[in-house]
Formats: sequence, structure tokens, C-alpha cells
Amino acid sequence: MSDPLEEGGISIQRGTLKIALFSFASAGSWSMGTTAFTFRWQDGAFALIGYDQDSVMRNSGKTESLSVNFSTRKVRRAEGSIENDKDSVRWQPLRGTRRWTLQTVGDGWAFDPQAGTD
Repeated sequence: MSDPLEEGGISIQRGTLKIALFSFASAGSWSMGTTAFTFRWQDGAFALIGYDQDSVMRNSGKTESLSVNFSTRKVRRAEGSIENDKDSVRWQPLRGTRRWTLQTVGDGWAFDPQAGTD
């Protein structure tokens, strides 16, 4: 496994805290990709306002991306291939109303942005 912060990282961009985790395994998995969390300080905590996950299957070239905007409550899903630039894109409303914070996201690997409702 690669170091998740080596190709990812932590940064502050336009008043937000961004944490990006990179996943690559030289054995045991064909999948590789990046998972990024964007937080904004509000109401006394770092609130999750954006979640982006991009992955590619190295054996087939299949690509998938998931982008969640917690402010607009919209989810964008795209599937495609590294062979061309034609992605199939679907938009849907965000299920659940849970307010995620830096503390409740956990380590980020098992995070499901549509889990739980308050």
C-alpha cells in the first residue's frame, strides 16, 4: 500500500480545510484512486461541505467518480473508461440529513456520505 498522504495531502484552500487520501496497492487490488474531504469551520466545528472520490480499475480501465456537495445537497456520479472522455453522469439529491464533521468522518476509508439520517 502507498502512503495515503504522499500523493494526497492536507491543505487550506479559499478558507476550507482539504484532506486528500490516495490509495494504491502494488498487490491485492486493481483499484487506485483519491478520496478528498473538504471542511469549513462553522458552528464551532469543521463541517464537511464536500466529498469527492475518484477511482480507476487498472486492469479494465473503468473509471468512477462520486462528488457530494453537502451545501446544495446534490450528488454527482460518473462512470467511464480511460479509453475515451465519454462519462455517463447521473445527478441525484443527497439522501439523509446528517451533519458530518471532522470528528464524525472517522479515518475516511469506510466513510459513506449517504449513511445515516438525523
